[in-house]
Amino acid sequence: MNRFTESEVEEAALEYVQYLGYSVVSGPASASGLLNVDSL
Repeated sequence: MNRFTESEVEEAALEYVQYLGYSVVSGPASASGLLNVDSL
């Protein structure tokens, strides 16, 4: 049985999302314009 780490699954998912044509940004960058972004 293959075992994957969380980071391997996350990286594969992000690559697939980019393949579909979406941009990948960090959480704080995606919430620009909101107040108190650090608490999200």
